[in-house]
Amino acid sequence: MRKILEELLNEPEFARLCNAIESGKSPAVLSGVSAVHRSLTAAALSAVTDRPVIAVCADENEAKRMAEDMAILTDSPSGLLFGREFTFYNAESVSRAGEHSRIRTLNNLRTGRIRTAAAVIDGILCRTMPPEIMEGAAFTLRMGEEYDLSDIARRLVLGGYRRCMQVEGAGQFSLRGGILDFFSPAHSEPIRCEFFGDELDSMGFFDVSTQRRTENVTEAEILPTAETLVSAAPDLAEDLKKLLARVSRRKTANNDLMETLNKDIARVKDGRVFPAADRYIDLIYPFASAADYFPPDALVVLCEPNRLKERAKNYLWQLSEDVAALQEKGILEGSLCRFSAEFEDFLSQTEDFPTVMMDSFTVSAYPLTPKALTSMTAKQLPSYGGNLDAAVSDSDDLVRAGYSVILACSDRRRCDALAELLHDRGADCSIDYELTAVPPRGTRT
Repeated sequence: MRKILEELLNEPEFARLCNAIESGKSPAVLSGVSAVHRSLTAAALSAVTDRPVIAVCADENEAKRMAEDMAILTDSPSGLLFGREFTFYNAESVSRAGEHSRIRTLNNLRTGRIRTAAAVIDGILCRTMPPEIMEGAAFTLRMGEEYDLSDIARRLVLGGYRRCMQVEGAGQFSLRGGILDFFSPAHSEPIRCEFFGDELDSMGFFDVSTQRRTENVTEAEILPTAETLVSAAPDLAEDLKKLLARVSRRKTANNDLMETLNKDIARVKDGRVFPAADRYIDLIYPFASAADYFPPDALVVLCEPNRLKERAKNYLWQLSEDVAALQEKGILEGSLCRFSAEFEDFLSQTEDFPTVMMDSFTVSAYPLTPKALTSMTAKQLPSYGGNLDAAVSDSDDLVRAGYSVILACSDRRRCDALAELLHDRGADCSIDYELTAVPPRGTRT
């Protein structure tokens, strides 16, 4: 696929865009790019400029589609970042699947393990742990190395893991003699480690339902299980006591808030699980958002920037309404309610990165003042809905017009079947399973 992406260099509009990026004429605008072509263009920018690309989208479906397409086009994993629901109540059971996905993507951006990522603007703006906290909480276990099991257990607890008799879900761990089980957000299955003394002797994934090992591995990564870790603030109980004292001295003291603070102080002092730690993220961490995890050489792609601005406006309005309601109930304290960056804050951070604003049409105003304007002509073909004759007819037209036509399939079986059907209809078509080079113009593969 990289060869296909590099072919875009032959297009003068794309070459001008790349030159604008490398010469510092950023932010740049690329118009004429419909939704289906944005992932192709973003992947091509990553391949040609050799930069990580973060594409910021206005909705979840577009972000998911872009992440999947960029992974295929670059032949490497791509990250996906949605917004998250803050936990403001001490519920007995809290699903953190969304947080775990975010933590995995943020850590992969921090460590450079992914070269492309797609994010919804909510996921960029909402507050998270600073990168240095993530770096301190994440660690890797490797086969053959020596570890102190009690130290690993301590670090797991600090990372938000719950100790249990048997691991059944993400964020849990168990320790039985020399056997350590844990379920890290970095992996889709739990991992079992068997120690011989202090040496990690064997390690592998296991099935939750049967508790039997399914696949051996040589290393495993442990990531924190929540974006707000109480362990990052050892003086949180004292800070809450000071906050309680300030609240109680107010002329119109909020009794509900004082009751909430008293309960939370007791929970923190007793070392009990504290699901609602998001209430006090302002006391636990300095402010950070996903933009703080962008690689220093990243290229930021803003897909339909005016839609991004509108989505951000709606997200921030809804968040402010929710926070105001929780303040009235005495769940949140008014001075600790910064749970998101402003859209303008994010735009200011993009000044540190080359930025491309992609849109279907050239518009009169952009959130960032562009320094370069490029338009690319791209044709979007309709879905054929299983009508092979229509697909053959369109591809014949493109071949006659001198284009290189590539028909992509999900596996070899489908590829062989499609080639056979095309031949039956008198359409010449070669087969290339690896696609190591772009076919000559006027041919079909």
